[in-house]
Amino acid sequence: MLKSILFKGTIKGNGIVNYDAKDQKWMLKKYKFDEWGNALKFDNIKIAKHALVKTGNDENGKPQYEVRLKISSNCLRNAIFKEDHPFQNSMILHSKKLLNMSIASVGSLLRGYMFEQEGFTGLKRKSPVIITDAEQIAGGLPTIDVHSTSGAKKTKESEDDTSDTSLFYKETVGDVEYSFKGAINLPDLQFIPLSDTFDRMAVNPDDFETLYKPYLERSIGSKINDPGFYMINGAVNAVPEEGVLLSQAQTAFLVKEFFKRLLSLTITRNASGYASLDGLQVKFVRDPLKDRMDDDTGWTTVKNVDDIQLKAEEIVVSFNRISKDEAESLMEDMAAEVARAREVKKESREKKAKARKERKDAK
Repeated sequence: MLKSILFKGTIKGNGIVNYDAKDQKWMLKKYKFDEWGNALKFDNIKIAKHALVKTGNDENGKPQYEVRLKISSNCLRNAIFKEDHPFQNSMILHSKKLLNMSIASVGSLLRGYMFEQEGFTGLKRKSPVIITDAEQIAGGLPTIDVHSTSGAKKTKESEDDTSDTSLFYKETVGDVEYSFKGAINLPDLQFIPLSDTFDRMAVNPDDFETLYKPYLERSIGSKINDPGFYMINGAVNAVPEEGVLLSQAQTAFLVKEFFKRLLSLTITRNASGYASLDGLQVKFVRDPLKDRMDDDTGWTTVKNVDDIQLKAEEIVVSFNRISKDEAESLMEDMAAEVARAREVKKESREKKAKARKERKDAK
């Protein structure tokens, strides 16, 4: 039975597509000063994200590092799901209809979402898809070049007759190739929590029947099971959790939807750089001790979604449904402690809010 799916791929492009904060220049001064020199002393510089990879030790035993370009996992996720989430807008928290429409979409189920914020009983769900940073494996050597921005000429009499044109340093590179890895956790993908037992409530149960369920069934194109109480198979701490278990066919559908998005991965950075997926391989994990990321056997090259020969009946069902009475019996002693913990958390929020107000009034 399939417990997870591994994947790895390569990305090719030209130019920088993922820039970092200026603070990174202090780290780079240690390893790139001889090449980039005085440019790293100034604040008007744009630097790409980098990975420091240990290459060995010198004659004194001091570790030596190589600086490589990278595309962060967040940047990759934004590119993979750019059609689903073209922008972020926290205003949907104030509309139950828009909120449920968003979290019931295929993109949200795959990406995971975190709407929890202080003073608001929000929703949480970690992503069932893990993606590493994409690190440079080939291509040109980055350099620092001087660029300029031009602006309108100043016309006020109190100012000098100069323009807003300014010079700045910017890291550039020619053709470049990256590699990345990832995995899909099938148990996390197939279960949608409706309770905060494990602090990962994905849907407000009050909105499930009227709002979330219709949107979810429309997104995945089939009827879903009714909510129930489940326990993870083989778990030592037998704590039931209320939620919805997707069928094996629905889980397989979501897997293929993810790879459909990954195969169309393209990142553009205005006119300065671009990158797109060049190759992808997939491995099904039936035995975690044998089907490993670092093992070269068992990988399948994927050029389109049809190359993924995933049989729904092979996906492991990791949860066992129990009756409501059995769940309430198991949770009876815990209910009082959960309620007390919520009250303590509420009092803490109110105390912090009061302290902030007092500081503001004092000013």
